[in-house]
Amino acid sequence: MYWQSVINEIFNQYADDYPFHYTNIYEKHRQPETESSTPPREKPIKHILDPDLGLYLTGREMQCVKGFLEGKTIKAVASGLSLSPRTVEFYLKRIKDRFECRTKIELLNKLREFDLCQIRN
Repeated sequence: MYWQSVINEIFNQYADDYPFHYTNIYEKHRQPETESSTPPREKPIKHILDPDLGLYLTGREMQCVKGFLEGKTIKAVASGLSLSPRTVEFYLKRIKDRFECRTKIELLNKLREFDLCQIRN
């Protein structure tokens, strides 16, 4: 019954008087979006550390790195930022890839070269 109704809606997609109940894939039957429904997303802030090499950190990555530089664990950083530890691990992996580091220690030693205290969140 359900699939027959869906097929009927597909066959009647151009009929102005056909009521659509199961599918909403046609532009003329969609509700127009209002400006107040969803505000546009702002681009994440990038903290550029070395413009020549293109090294940067996003705001969340910067917060994670500052926690690591304070000696916190992944779990402590995650709870302090209200994130899951898996999310913090993902940020750490992405930063290590960007800075071409294999370990967390190597990354932290490389990040100590930059004056991260001057950069605000």
